[in-house]
Amino acid sequence: MKKQLLLAVFTIFVGIGITKAQLFTNDKVNVNITSNVYVNIQGGGLLNVTGGSTISNLGSIILTGDFVNNDSFNSGANSYVKLTGAAQDVGGTSITTFNNLVIDGTANKTISKQTNVADSLKFIANYVLIGTNNLVLLSGAPGGIVSGAAATKYVVTNSTGSLIKKSVPATADFLFPVGNVVANYEPVILNNTGTVDTFAVRVEAGVNPTTGADPECVQLTYYVLESNSGGSNASLDLGWNSASPNDEGGSFVRANAYMWQNDGTWNLIPGTMGALGGGSVWHYKTSGITDFSSTADRFIVRTHQILSTTNPNPVSSCAVSSTTFSVTATGSNVNYQWQVNCGGGWSDITAAGSNPTYANWTTDTLHVNSFVPANNGCQYRCMVYDLIDTIYSNPATLTVFPYANANAGSDTTIVIGQSVQLDGSGGTSYSWTPASGLTDPNSPNPIASPTTTTTYVLQVTDGNGCIDFDTVTVFVNDNCGDVFVPNAFSPNGDLVNDIEYVHGNCLKDLDFVIYDRWGEKVFESTDLSKGWDGKFKGELMNPGVFVYYLTGTTFKGDAVKMQGNITLFK
Repeated sequence: MKKQLLLAVFTIFVGIGITKAQLFTNDKVNVNITSNVYVNIQGGGLLNVTGGSTISNLGSIILTGDFVNNDSFNSGANSYVKLTGAAQDVGGTSITTFNNLVIDGTANKTISKQTNVADSLKFIANYVLIGTNNLVLLSGAPGGIVSGAAATKYVVTNSTGSLIKKSVPATADFLFPVGNVVANYEPVILNNTGTVDTFAVRVEAGVNPTTGADPECVQLTYYVLESNSGGSNASLDLGWNSASPNDEGGSFVRANAYMWQNDGTWNLIPGTMGALGGGSVWHYKTSGITDFSSTADRFIVRTHQILSTTNPNPVSSCAVSSTTFSVTATGSNVNYQWQVNCGGGWSDITAAGSNPTYANWTTDTLHVNSFVPANNGCQYRCMVYDLIDTIYSNPATLTVFPYANANAGSDTTIVIGQSVQLDGSGGTSYSWTPASGLTDPNSPNPIASPTTTTTYVLQVTDGNGCIDFDTVTVFVNDNCGDVFVPNAFSPNGDLVNDIEYVHGNCLKDLDFVIYDRWGEKVFESTDLSKGWDGKFKGELMNPGVFVYYLTGTTFKGDAVKMQGNITLFK
């Protein structure tokens, strides 16, 4: 059974009171410790039992065990409580207010009940872990000074508890020596030149809420809250570790870092990056913060990316074409705005009606649709920006060639079986479609022999590679009429009826043979354009009656078969 010291009502006036009991217990009595008196509890702690136990301390209490206050503990001016043991806890059911609290010993201390300090919190060794409880520095003189804090001596805000300072003094830096875990010192320095107010500070591991670019951040969230909304005008200095354990994200760049405040969304606060001693090698300081009122007011330090972008390539193209300008920008959460300058200065590109000239003007790729010669010489550039910086790509020029001008000639009409020469112009190369019935579909002037009415499409390409189209229609008259062979002719050289021809509009092929009266063949032709001049073997024949035989096929596919007499006159 543990030894304990039960005290009657008494007052210690002078000297040093020492107890070697493992537990100093005040069981429903009043204990008065006057000034200049030291109560040194070796090997044990202090228990103030509930139900009428009061300790009034004007001197100093030194203990190596837990401090458990379940009733009333009063601290006078200049009084001290010093924790010198190994692992020790300050708790109980009642809130304790110390005048001066000294942290010492061989192991860390914990706070399991809200604890107040009226004058000073002094670190000699070890950490104070506050968990879900608050450690409150009151507003009494000389201002709740914290001393001795360093990389191995500070308040660990490893849960929802905060280090709170009442009445943060104006025009002076106030140090909140906090960290999110043991060995991670991440101090916060606050200087409020506005209305005096109460501020609560704690540090949480991780970025909360996430930014979408957490590797670019210090991996901490700093909660800095004020009791009364408005009136603040503060500078804030946030510290973190750059050595092991490292608080910096894998993509964090100190030289490009800024502070961000979240009161619903992350907002940038410009400031100054710099070195800071005391174990947290780097810090970020900003000023002019006027709002700490939100119950979820948070701060982080995040790298500002260095923006860069490629440049769009110039484009040379034909009118009525479309093209694309593109850039590639570095960084995350980058915004794009394309701009155009057609001689009147740069302007942002926006939608232009139901059939816009431009598309995707707020992405990294701009589409210019169906541009016309009026766009010739227009320049395009992309404005790349984030919350901090704006940069511009170099401009790219759009060169628009004039329209190509295809001309397929005039429509014409032929009789079936006839041909016509097409008359194309306007380019350096040509292509006619359909190619059937044409002597050369790649010639500007092919011979067309269609058997039905046909519309030919001419594609012209000019010297700039621009393309244009035109059409021409060849109407085909397929009203053939009769095939006719005259029954007389007079090859006398008077140029009237000198040649015996076969007449017919639709003959595709024929075999026209003429015999004399003795049955000798004197003429034969398979060409509709070639007739008999009355000669046989170079000699003009005597007048007489001759017999002809005609066979053939029309363009419609009909067979022709005729015979008859021909009289030769002179």
